Amino acid sequence: MSTSNGNTDSIELNPIHQQHQINIESTSHNQASQSSPLNLPRLDLLNGERDDFNTICVPLYNASTIGDLEAAKVILDKRRELVRFSIIESYETMLHIAVLSKSYKFVEYLMSLMTEEDIKLSNRNGETAFYLVARVGNVKMAHILVKKNRGVINITDSQGRMPLHVAALFGRRTMVQYLYDDSDKMSGGFWTHQNRSWVLEACVENWLYGVALQMVNDHPKLAINGSILRLLARRPSAFLVMKPNFMGRITVFILALCHLTIELTSERGKTLELLRAIFIEIMKLPKAERDDIIRGPPDEKDAKQKYSSRLLFLAAENGNIEFVVEVIRQYPYLALEVDDNNHSIFHVAVLHHHLRIFKLLHKMKHIKDSVITLEDKNGNNMLHLIGENVEGMGPLLNEELLWFQEVATIVPQGLRDKRNFTGLTPAQVFFNRHTDLFFKLEAWIKEAATQLMVVAALVATMSFAAAFTFPGGYKQDTVYDRERRSTNRDNERDIKPERHCRQPPSQSPTTVTVTTTSPSPTTITDTTTSPLMSLSPPPRQPPSLSPPPHRRRPPS
Repeated sequence: MSTSNGNTDSIELNPIHQQHQINIESTSHNQASQSSPLNLPRLDLLNGERDDFNTICVPLYNASTIGDLEAAKVILDKRRELVRFSIIESYETMLHIAVLSKSYKFVEYLMSLMTEEDIKLSNRNGETAFYLVARVGNVKMAHILVKKNRGVINITDSQGRMPLHVAALFGRRTMVQYLYDDSDKMSGGFWTHQNRSWVLEACVENWLYGVALQMVNDHPKLAINGSILRLLARRPSAFLVMKPNFMGRITVFILALCHLTIELTSERGKTLELLRAIFIEIMKLPKAERDDIIRGPPDEKDAKQKYSSRLLFLAAENGNIEFVVEVIRQYPYLALEVDDNNHSIFHVAVLHHHLRIFKLLHKMKHIKDSVITLEDKNGNNMLHLIGENVEGMGPLLNEELLWFQEVATIVPQGLRDKRNFTGLTPAQVFFNRHTDLFFKLEAWIKEAATQLMVVAALVATMSFAAAFTFPGGYKQDTVYDRERRSTNRDNERDIKPERHCRQPPSQSPTTVTVTTTSPSPTTITDTTTSPLMSLSPPPRQPPSLSPPPHRRRPPS
């Protein structure tokens, strides 16, 4: 690769004709594939003078991040070759940055300046611009890039992962469906059984069961995969399907506001179909291979191997009733299978409080007696296992007692009193395991009683006060309050006429004659000149002392 000599306009551009050669048949799931050297962009601006970086790379980077088309045209219209140059230290071009900013017009402008080979340029990690688009799940942006060069959907990164694989790893359901259909359902020389299996596992891990079901139907050999069955066995919620009742329809209408939840709900309905499709293919295998898949890989590579990944026991431990029923329906003899501790799946259900799986034993009467009489290597029967993994407070202890009584109804009387190798009955083992819970329960009850007594005292106080309070409250006026109200009324009566009074025509003294019962009238002369005195009310007449006239009573 040639470098610039001070003038980047005279750069002789080398033709970019190298393409990725996908060859990952010898890779493992945790190791990078042996792929061809990375198809990197030109590094002249990074390795050249610092002025070129500041005057070219920085403006182009800012324009690409915000989609400033006018600022980019100022530089690119003069130097179109810069679209295949790296502008940041991670060897990313303008296209790598622009596709993440969702600037569609900006990307279309770059497409007009780039060739089909320019779109295949990758960054330091071997990720093309289309690879980044697949990771974020932008289908509209993917259409723009595929329209320019369809071959970008089959270019892997430095670890040998296809864009479809990375889209499945990030759970981009719409992008996975688009890439699966556009890649001719993972057919062609770029695809092998191994990378198809990786994509299928990524879809199951990220709840994309609808696409996974299509892959199994199109490529039946992918169904022969024990890891997918173990993933489904650990997810009881993946088999839950909403019932079409009134409340269910209301919930669906509310969830329509969130497309992700609707997609997740619709994917769950495909889980049981996917499980049945996988079992159909596994049933075609020889018995030895079929048992290896159901038993799972061993835990330790020694003389005495242990298998803790048995499908039925994983499902029973997680309470996956749908998975257990489907497996027993396909393989009825597995209901009597025991693990390394001589426990059946019903013992595991009792140990982890899964009532629905435990009740299956009532329907399987032909194996009921054989399962109930099973004892582990320490002589413990089904009742001895209750409460082995429980820690909690009072409400949990009550739940444990109810669970002990539920299991005791199915266990014969002889096994209820049978002692294990340590000489303890199931009841003794139960109380020994829950001794701490009994003491914690006592402290919890005392604390709760104290808090309730405080609340009861507050409620009683408020009730007592409310019972003896008259409606409207008490009138608590004092002598001082009554005198103050009387004074305020007098002042208001004296001041109120002042608004409407007129100036008297003269300021002569006012003479008021008061007539009393005395023989001679009394004359009072007011020498004040206040206009208010002219409007003073007339004197009140004293009450008459003569008796009221006699009124004749009307005849009856």
